[in-house]
Amino acid sequence: MRCKLGKYIDLSGQKFGKLTVIKRVEDHITPSGQHKQLWLCRCDCGNEKIIRGESLRNGSTMSCGCLKIIDLTGQRFGNLTVIERAEDHFSKNGNKKICWKCICDCGKEHITTSEILRGGDCKSCGCISSKIRSEKIRKYNIYDLSGDYGIGYTEEGNEFYFDLEDYNKIKDYYWNYISEQNHHLMAYKIGEQTHLYLHRLIMNLDDKSLVVDHINPLHPEDNRKQNLRICTQANNTINSGIQRNNKSGVTGVVWVEQINRWTAQITYQKKRIHLGSFENLEDAIKARENAEIKYFGEYRYQKSENLDTPHQV
Repeated sequence: MRCKLGKYIDLSGQKFGKLTVIKRVEDHITPSGQHKQLWLCRCDCGNEKIIRGESLRNGSTMSCGCLKIIDLTGQRFGNLTVIERAEDHFSKNGNKKICWKCICDCGKEHITTSEILRGGDCKSCGCISSKIRSEKIRKYNIYDLSGDYGIGYTEEGNEFYFDLEDYNKIKDYYWNYISEQNHHLMAYKIGEQTHLYLHRLIMNLDDKSLVVDHINPLHPEDNRKQNLRICTQANNTINSGIQRNNKSGVTGVVWVEQINRWTAQITYQKKRIHLGSFENLEDAIKARENAEIKYFGEYRYQKSENLDTPHQV
């Protein structure tokens, strides 16, 4: 029997310490292409283990690991205190790792190996690393609580508003706008990966079939409860701002050149309702407003000057 590097010494049946060689197994090939002879051995304790031939011959491995077991019960490694021996871990090639159950200072149990503990590579259940990572990425909002309502400031210095009674609910999150175009506030919480909207948190809304509507859609930064209401997605869509290409200044009112008149229309329950054609813009706007009161009720879009906003307080 030959390996790719030439002759080898057959170790089958030979004994090295507590290990008796059973047979040769497939060589281990290093990243550089070198072949390392591997032998399946049986320890006097009954465990079997695959070991390199050079480790057997030079005496560096004399057992499956049972000779090297040091009782770590009661010992402390960083934030971990060893409670008891845990079930051994066996790698794919049959190597055994001695494992220990530990209790962390944070209260969680954690199982790891002797070599990891004694080598100093594990000092907690993972809570120390999580805390360090969280502190590195932690950002804070600045708050002004001196007025009748709270004012928060994003990293860029943009303001947002909330009721003072909601401060304790929102202070442990870092809030920022989703984008330059979308001024709804989203946050992450320290130590967690979460996508949370400020207005949903304030309204305690967990039902994903419902949404929180800003009564004044021109000011999504105003998250005082007087500007928030829970509704369906359909009602939320009703209360939307004016499109940029709108020339009349009112949703549903357009100038039709073919008839040289203003027309008004409204869409309700997916049906478009024609409200009439008018010579004067004011008449078309009035028709649209009356239809919104009739069909949309409290969810109709209301201009900012008709609503109390922090800018007017």
